[in-house]
Amino acid sequence: MSEKAGSTAVLDFLESIRTPEFPISTQQYIAVGELLMEIARKGEWPEHVSGLRELIAPIVCCSRTDQAYFYKRFDEHFGRAEPDSHPEPPLVPVRPERSSFWLEHGLKVKFAAITLVLVACSFLIHRYLNQPPKTTPGVAQGRVILENGTPVSKATLRYLGQTANTGTIGEFSIAFDASKVPFRVLVTSGPLKPGSFPIDSASPPSQSVRLTERGQHETAIRKEGQVEPKWLTVPTRGEQRLERWFPAILALTIVVPILILLGYFYWLLENRTQLRRWTTTLAPRVQEIGAQNDTKDVLRTSTLQRVATALLRYVARESTEIDAVGTIAKTVDAGGYFTLVYKRYQTRAGYLFLIHRLGARDHQAQLFETMANRLRRSFLVSIDTYFYSSDPRACFRAANTKRGRPQHSTLQELAVAHPYQVLCVFGEGRHFLNPLTGEAAWWTRDLQRWPAGA
Repeated sequence: MSEKAGSTAVLDFLESIRTPEFPISTQQYIAVGELLMEIARKGEWPEHVSGLRELIAPIVCCSRTDQAYFYKRFDEHFGRAEPDSHPEPPLVPVRPERSSFWLEHGLKVKFAAITLVLVACSFLIHRYLNQPPKTTPGVAQGRVILENGTPVSKATLRYLGQTANTGTIGEFSIAFDASKVPFRVLVTSGPLKPGSFPIDSASPPSQSVRLTERGQHETAIRKEGQVEPKWLTVPTRGEQRLERWFPAILALTIVVPILILLGYFYWLLENRTQLRRWTTTLAPRVQEIGAQNDTKDVLRTSTLQRVATALLRYVARESTEIDAVGTIAKTVDAGGYFTLVYKRYQTRAGYLFLIHRLGARDHQAQLFETMANRLRRSFLVSIDTYFYSSDPRACFRAANTKRGRPQHSTLQELAVAHPYQVLCVFGEGRHFLNPLTGEAAWWTRDLQRWPAGA
């Protein structure tokens, strides 16, 4: 079978098997057509059409079931020239299908479980950091006396931010945290000189602290700027607040980055599942097809040249000049009623392309726009390109630069600006129908403003 006849037969076959259960989009038709043209250009056209089966299947099939159905229908339609030299790949054991609930909500359940685990871990860390420290109680006892042995009553003992007083006979008994040893205890009593004694263990021996009287030149008033020793300083309110909230701050600094990282992994997993939605467990049988690195002349084909030749036809249009001979003849034919006749001239037809565009990444709209640009630049066809999103009455022209804004126009404005051009619509017919009655929408009468229609 020749290349032209084989290509036509393959495309007709694809049209015959196109059903709602086996859909074939416009992009797939274009991909198959480009594949056949590339094979013919390289001179690698097979002797029998069956040699194209393994090349076309990866383009139109989305699953293993579609591939089996396509092979069966292809063999029934074209037959097999010879036994298949490529045996079917062995079946790969497939894991049993999971329930629909798990397929639909599995990722959400996993993400919720991970979130609960992280919240529980942060709560446990907070509880662990905020639990009261384990203390080992210690007790120190003794007496505060003067040099002559007289006991000092109501003397003040200050240690580790705590205070205690002596009894009537100068005795004292203080409790402390043994984990803070060693430290010193300051003893003060009115006009007497302050004294101190060390505590080095949890059960220190009984202490006898002797205080002496001040001299005349000494005063009990603390000098300005004199500070207490660090071992007697009580933490300020700000330091206490910082120490209280430090575990929570530490837990947030650990948990928040983990949550951000898990959210990023979840986003990657969502994209991965979206890309693998139509994958199959069987390796596709494909063959490598070379292509030129330069893609500038991809659309410079014989088919596009024939389209450009048809578009570059001459059409007759009326001018503002009066045709004297024609006016006289029409006036005579009208029985003397003056009838004007204008001259007609031949000119190349201009075209107005109105393309349906879903978004900036609509590949089909980009294909039509590329074809229009190639016809305009390479074959000098007069084409103006506009787009519409969902309603053809609201049209726009794409910006020439990235920061530019699109130029919006209505269908009536286009009819006034381009009255003599041929309107070509690339889109779906449902946009021009009334969704309730199924008939043509009332505004489609605006298409009659163009002489050739749409």
